[in-house]
Amino acid sequence: MNRPKAGRRGIFRLNENAPFILAKTLTAFPYTEYAERIEEPQLLATHKKALDLNKEKWCNWTNLEFQNLRMESIKNLYCKKCNE
Repeated sequence: MNRPKAGRRGIFRLNENAPFILAKTLTAFPYTEYAERIEEPQLLATHKKALDLNKEKWCNWTNLEFQNLRMESIKNLYCKKCNE
């Protein structure tokens, strides 16, 4: 079984799948437990983390899942980073 490895001060490092799973979940269900919409900067930060870890994977996923492009900031990020 793959267990996360502890980094400095016992903080666990997540593999590159973690930000993708979070970004996919927040894109599909962008609400908090109190039915408040997730703030766009929070979602954008998650997408940026996934992009930093694996640009090709993020660009392919964003291209296939066009719902990602509903938010202007994510659309701008996609156009800027995936068309370089």
